[in-house]
This record gives sequence, C-alpha cells and structure tokens, in this order.
Amino acid sequence: MIRIALWLTLFVSLLVTGEAFCLGSHIQEDPKIRVKKIMDTEENIIGQKIVYPAGQAHIISEVITVPPKTAIPWHEHLVPMYAYVLEGEIEVDYEDNGVKTIKNGEAMIEAVNLPHKGLNKTNKTAKVLVVYVAATGAQVEKIMNKK
Repeated sequence: MIRIALWLTLFVSLLVTGEAFCLGSHIQEDPKIRVKKIMDTEENIIGQKIVYPAGQAHIISEVITVPPKTAIPWHEHLVPMYAYVLEGEIEVDYEDNGVKTIKNGEAMIEAVNLPHKGLNKTNKTAKVLVVYVAATGAQVEKIMNKK
C-alpha cells in the first residue's frame, strides 16, 4: 500500500510540474516571436465612434484584390469594418470628409453610412483583408448609383 501511495505521489507531482509523459513538452516559447500592435481605437477613419450592431454577432472576413489603376465603385458600409492592407495601397475618397490613403501594413476602421469609393492608383495589385463586425442577417454594404 505504501508503495502504491509513493508511486501515486510521484505520478501526481510529475503531472503537476509538466514532466510526465512529455505530452506537449516539445513546444517551447520562442523568444523571436514579436507582437506589433496595428490599431487600438474607438473611432473610425473619419472620427465616427464605433458602434456594434444589435443582435447575434456575426463576423465576415474577405480578401479584396484590386488590380492596378482600378476604382472600387461608390458604396457605403452599414456595419463597422476593419481593413488591413496586405499588399499595395488604396486611396479612399470620402468627398467632404477628405481622401485617405492606406498602405501595405496599415489598417483602418472604415466609415459607416457614408458614401465613398476606393482607388488603386498604382501600377501594382492591392490586396486588402476586410473584417465586417455585423449581426446575423444584417446587410453589410450597399453599392451606390453614383458616378
């Protein structure tokens, strides 16, 4: 009985210290891992406060590829949208609210309920990761009939 108790004590202590069975013990922390904060904000790119839609949360993510010298049609977002430029750069025209350019490695929270258009004025393809913070069943974007 004492022998079983000793083995049980050894087994439990090895489990607690993480030394037993080597499960997952090959994973080590890597001092080369770095975290770079890209954005920390309560406002979108034109200064509107970010407001989450009511209802069941629903996240939609897309990668948008914009060829060189191409315009994205006038549109407006109906829910908050995060954009991160993976390649190239995009210029966004907000008319009276100005023109903003986001480049490779930069991010923004897009304006909500405000017509705007995007432009890739460069000779390189642009790729943008977008993440919509929506509610289930909500429309996230509306294309405008504006030239």
